[in-house]
Amino acid sequence: IEEMDIRPDSISVIIPCHNGWRYMSKCLSALESQTVLPYEVIIIDDASSDDTYEHLVGYMARQLMNR
Repeated sequence: IEEMDIRPDSISVIIPCHNGWRYMSKCLSALESQTVLPYEVIIIDDASSDDTYEHLVGYMARQLMNR
C-alpha cells in the first residue's frame, strides 16, 4: 500500500444539510475565517426544498471568481 502524503494539520469538513441554507452561509463564512483552511469541505444536501443546492452552486461560482 502506497503511503499517502497528507499533512498532519489537514482536515476534511463534512456538513449535512436539509433546508438549512440560512445557516450554511454562516457556516461557510466561519470556515473561511479559520487560520488553517480545511483540505476539503463536503456538503451533503438531503433533498432540501429551500434551494440549498442552487445557493451552494452560486456560492462556489462566486468563490472561484474571487480567486
